Amino acid sequence: MKDCKPMPHLMPLEPVCVPPLPLAHAYIPNQPYVGIVPVEEGFKRGSMFPNLYQPYHKKNKIC
Repeated sequence: MKDCKPMPHLMPLEPVCVPPLPLAHAYIPNQPYVGIVPVEEGFKRGSMFPNLYQPYHKKNKIC
């Protein structure tokens, strides 16, 4: 077996900021159930739920 040596490149065990700050906070709005679309259409869309389907339409911007 090898000798266990501390690895200097690993993150420190102590928090960097004092006091430790939260990293993130999730915001999840209420999403009412309105049904589902057929399976084949859901796979094409990427969502089985019609109220969550929001396709991305690229805008043609001239700089």
